[in-house]
Amino acid sequence: ESRLVATAGSRMEDIMATLGKGEGQQVLNLVIKADVQGSVQALSQALVALSNDDIRINVIHSGVGGITESDANSAAASKATVIGFNVRADASARRIIE
Repeated sequence: ESRLVATAGSRMEDIMATLGKGEGQQVLNLVIKADVQGSVQALSQALVALSNDDIRINVIHSGVGGITESDANSAAASKATVIGFNVRADASARRIIE
């Protein structure tokens, strides 16, 4: 888990650097998972509110519970970033994410 957290910071820096290079509005796709529905809604609303003329935040999937293989596959297929709040990724999801 600590390894996933450690690499998440560098991945987010890479994502932001990549978004800054393009012309026009860039899109950041997200998969959001949290421990309770209220957290999912709060995160989704807060992140989408960060959209501006340069970057559009797009939540492609959100839900309650741990990060599953299906979530990881969905994120990989849509080139999305997975954000988990108070949840863990199961073993199969970790393999895909890493």
